[in-house]
Order: sequence, then C-alpha cells, then structure tokens
Amino acid sequence: MQHRRILLPAGDWREPDSGRFRSDIQIITKVPPHTPFGILEEHAGELEIDETPVFFSGIRYGSFLNSAGIATDPGRGRLLLVTGIAQPEPLKKYLKDAGILFTHMSYPDHHLFSDADIRKIEAKFRAEKCAYVLFTEKDFVRLGNSWPDDIPTLYLPVQAEILKDARGFDLRMLSFVQRFFAS
Repeated sequence: MQHRRILLPAGDWREPDSGRFRSDIQIITKVPPHTPFGILEEHAGELEIDETPVFFSGIRYGSFLNSAGIATDPGRGRLLLVTGIAQPEPLKKYLKDAGILFTHMSYPDHHLFSDADIRKIEAKFRAEKCAYVLFTEKDFVRLGNSWPDDIPTLYLPVQAEILKDARGFDLRMLSFVQRFFAS
C-alpha cells in the first residue's frame, strides 16, 4: 500500500527546505516574543528568494478555559501543568513570566494518555495540593471522556499570529484563495 503524503497540519509530511524556491510566501514560525523587528528584517533579507515575501509568526496564548470552555482565572494556587508536546519550554516561560506557580509533568509529543497516566496525574495533583490541572488545548482534546470529573481542569488555547504586516499577510491569503477558486 502506497503511503499517502499529506502536509501538516492534516498529515505529518513536512516540505523539504528546497521547497522554499517554489513558494509564494515564506513564514518563519515560533519567533520568540518581543523579538525586535530589526532582527526580523535582517533575517527576512537573508531568506528572501526572488522577491518572495517573508512573514514571521509567533504564539499567542489565550485565556485559561475550564473543561466547559469558560474563561477561568487560575487564581494564586499551584497548578499541575501536564504536557504532551515537543517543546513545552515556551509555555513554561509564559507561566513563569505571568507569576503562576506550577509543577510540570512532561509526556512525549502526541502522547495518548492511558488510564495509568491519568491515575499518576491525579496522584500528583493531590500530593502537590494543586488548585487545577492545566493542559495544553491539544492535550486536553486527547483526554476524551477518560478524565475524572472531580479534578478541576484548565486548558490554555494557543493561536499563531503574524508578527508584522498581518494585514498584508491576510490580503495575500485572500488573493490566493480567490485566484484558486476562480480557476
């Protein structure tokens, strides 16, 4: 059976670096917060290929949401942060910078939480006397219905944002979509 290559985010296929020569635009992702625009411009100049515009994106964290999807203030109590993502460091830095106390339990990227994992998380939550268990939105969705109702839970949505010239980016995307559907 032939493996079907589907690009991210639907699949797991990443475009090789050489593919940038075919691109209409380039997007450099995961730019750290508060990176000076001068540094971004310098990198854009190094990366542009035949006038291909370069955009930069970063991560913006949303409000803490409870299991019903309602914005919830985590208060001053300790949180138990549970992650199954490749790079939890930006999230940990975000929480530290916000003055939020937390204990971190890390699992591998794309981890499917077993009943045994849930029992370990619950035991850690109780032992640390945490106010909430905090998941990434991605991990929260993977819990399904197996999470105990009596454990207060929060998740933190993330959103990618274009850091400079977001309007120009949006106009280019709209133009591309219009051309695509017109043909």
